[in-house]
Amino acid sequence: MLPALLMDAIASGEVHRPDGTPTPLLGNVTEQQAQRLYDVVRTLRPEATIEIGLAHGISTLAIAQALHDNGHGVHHVVDPYQSAQWEGIGVANLERAGLDDRVRFTEAFPEEAIPTFPPAGFAFIDASHLFDLTLVDFVLVDKRLAIGGVIGFHDMWMASLRKAARYILANRSYRIYDDVPPRAESAGWQRKRAWSELARRAPRADRIFRPEVLQLLPDLGVRDSMIFIEKTGDDDRDWRFHQQF
Repeated sequence: MLPALLMDAIASGEVHRPDGTPTPLLGNVTEQQAQRLYDVVRTLRPEATIEIGLAHGISTLAIAQALHDNGHGVHHVVDPYQSAQWEGIGVANLERAGLDDRVRFTEAFPEEAIPTFPPAGFAFIDASHLFDLTLVDFVLVDKRLAIGGVIGFHDMWMASLRKAARYILANRSYRIYDDVPPRAESAGWQRKRAWSELARRAPRADRIFRPEVLQLLPDLGVRDSMIFIEKTGDDDRDWRFHQQF
């Protein structure tokens, strides 16, 4: 039940600027990933959702369509570069798909906007991808996320995001969300997983290979470069707490 505009954009590999001129589709989730975003939001049925990073709007279309099909819910999106870098295409795509009534878009940095958002039941982070800024995005979202809420992260092939996920799961009250079964892995991800498992079995592997080669997160349920984690409790750590990750 993904929007036709989303499917057409992925199939053609292009999107259209507000004036109608075409440009290549960039920085988007795949069709399978868009479907899983849709499935998770349909399952959770949140009253409010949050997304960091609009870009061309593919993931936003999937989430907004799920809220529309749920019959309730508002999606709060923040992206400081929608005009300067993405030429307003994400906003235009929401209007073309007739889903803009489900979305409240703010063109600002996350730290400026997210504290003003309502409590949410789902969030998707697909923004800077730097380790420290990803953790900042997570902390901002966590403060708005209800217990039982879910956060999705994209581009888990990146070492910075894998490290951030390990930190969160080791130090915060989160667990892998698997209520919606992941779809089949891509052939490319299967090859990466096979290579990672082979490398880990090599003698003195930790001295030969970079850490990111040995940690493709097979134990964390990564499927085709996307992961979902569920909030299981409030942050009640002692100020001295730290768990290695």
